Amino acid sequence: MNSNDTGRYFEEQAGEYLSKQGLTLIATNYTAPLLGEIDIIAKDDKTLVFVEVKARKRSQFGSSIETITPSKQRKIIRTAEYFLQQNNQYHHLDCRFDVIGFDIFEKTVEIHWIQHAFLVA
Repeated sequence: MNSNDTGRYFEEQAGEYLSKQGLTLIATNYTAPLLGEIDIIAKDDKTLVFVEVKARKRSQFGSSIETITPSKQRKIIRTAEYFLQQNNQYHHLDCRFDVIGFDIFEKTVEIHWIQHAFLVA
């Protein structure tokens, strides 16, 4: 599997995981021109959830979740703002930014779901 296939695989796994947790998927791989991409957009009751998915083999340089830099967070926030501008039907919902990380070990995969992973400044 190349890195694009691996990314898509774990994004699909994250979508299935969120669905099992009761969230409703709205969009996957949402792209805003010149701004960025959001891996998953979902609805959790009265909250719109923007989800970044990361997968990483076990590394001494940190977990999958630790790879989401402030710069990446700003891109996600700008893309979320664009999504809301284009989709008025979601304006009444609260918003939050989550991260789902997959840490890959030799024979196991750990999943970590961090709700409210970062805030809009």
